[in-house]
Amino acid sequence: MRTVPQTKVKLRKSNIINKCDICSKQQVIVCDKCTLSSKVIDRFVSANIPVDFWDKEMDKFEGDSRLIKIFNSITKDNNVFKDYYINGKSMILVGQHGVGKTLFSCAILKQAVIRGYGALYTTLGDVVNVLIYGDSSTKFWARKELMMTDFLVLDEFDSRFINNENAAELFGRILESIIRIRFQNSLPTILISNDSDPSKALGANLGASVSSLITGFCKKISVTGQDFRTVLKQRTKE
Repeated sequence: MRTVPQTKVKLRKSNIINKCDICSKQQVIVCDKCTLSSKVIDRFVSANIPVDFWDKEMDKFEGDSRLIKIFNSITKDNNVFKDYYINGKSMILVGQHGVGKTLFSCAILKQAVIRGYGALYTTLGDVVNVLIYGDSSTKFWARKELMMTDFLVLDEFDSRFINNENAAELFGRILESIIRIRFQNSLPTILISNDSDPSKALGANLGASVSSLITGFCKKISVTGQDFRTVLKQRTKE
């Protein structure tokens, strides 16, 4: 489930050193600041946070103001963040493409890994591919990590990946077992979807079960706003 290109990681670390007034003049020794920056990148990579979100911060977010308020309320200090983890608060973000759902979720994960927690960002498609096509060892460790990592973001929980009854049955069973155990163990989980009710695509029985779990344990947040991918593209043209 790890999809961050290692070449990007090497280039980012190299750029940190090259831009440093101290390290750029030295041949071997790396300063404490650059060492710390490299360790933070390693933590982002370990959590599978996409490269595009490494430098994006919520204080520059121009979208739904509720996301900013929620982010600030969770991350304002270590004790509050610890309580958030202990209480295992989870949420499902629902909204159109480009409104900031993934940016917000990755911002939470970055705070988690910086504070020493385990974290993982992945998509439903990647989860299913690993648990279907991986070897027995890969499946075992992937399933264990999904169920036990401190913070999990599961992106693209959408009906577009569920195009027939067999797929719905498979996706439903995989998703239900993972989120059920996470919720029962009070582990913070963020689900991201473009569908208003993605569980409907899982069929009557599993859909009802997954919907019940999400309703019982997740705060639903309907994210509104413009598609910022389109907005940024327009700004670039201007």
